[in-house]
Amino acid sequence: MKGNKLSNRALPVSLIAVLAFLYVPGDWAVYILSKMGVPVPAWSRIAIAGAKYLSSCLAFAVVWTTGEDRIDDRDIRLLRMAFAFLIAADFFMVALFPVLSALGRNPPEWINTAGMVFFMAVQTCLIARHLRNSRSLFAGTRRAAVKNAAVELIILLAAAIPVTAAVSAAGKTALPVLAVYGVYLLLSLYTAWGVFRRGFYPPLNQWLIALGMTFFFLCDLNVGLSGLNDFATTLVWLFYTPALMMLSLSGVDFGKRKALRSART
Repeated sequence: MKGNKLSNRALPVSLIAVLAFLYVPGDWAVYILSKMGVPVPAWSRIAIAGAKYLSSCLAFAVVWTTGEDRIDDRDIRLLRMAFAFLIAADFFMVALFPVLSALGRNPPEWINTAGMVFFMAVQTCLIARHLRNSRSLFAGTRRAAVKNAAVELIILLAAAIPVTAAVSAAGKTALPVLAVYGVYLLLSLYTAWGVFRRGFYPPLNQWLIALGMTFFFLCDLNVGLSGLNDFATTLVWLFYTPALMMLSLSGVDFGKRKALRSART
């Protein structure tokens, strides 16, 4: 999608912030009421799940409407792919599983596993994006070798997704996906902070990427810890919301945006 107009991202970003003031306290209320033994109405759980998924969709809208003020064509293409997989993952983990659970349908665990498989694709796209300009750190013949290594890494990560999913399905356990996704997540966090050394992105975008991926990591860490302690569930979207906002905005070249606005006034 080629944008011929500068998009006003204030509305979707503001809506995400407003929704966060609904579902973050909502998660705390569910946690506290559950600990007190007070039944939580199904409609409230469904409303919280819906608000969360809407936030993911709004973040995707921010990415999709980034046009003339994008970093470059390849960057926005990878970011759009990442967020397309993200809303697919959140459909399973944020919308479908919680809604079925709220309705007392006892949702199968494969729903969450499917979500994690899509998140593996999300991290693969982000790793490919954040590895841009890796060869600039080397000189001579090593530049070509580094570029080839980066390409081979992305191919390996992409190929491992269906293999891991098949192993998990055959064994009827989410453990293979959980273990492999952890590797993807750590690698994605490492490459995100590496953007400062590679120098491809403008300074503001470097911070949006590094901090956004850090919040993403903390979100997923608490998703894992929630199986051990329910308190961790109250922190998941406290970290995931800024991750969505920062990563979705990281595809905007704010210097270019300012120049385009000045040229049109």
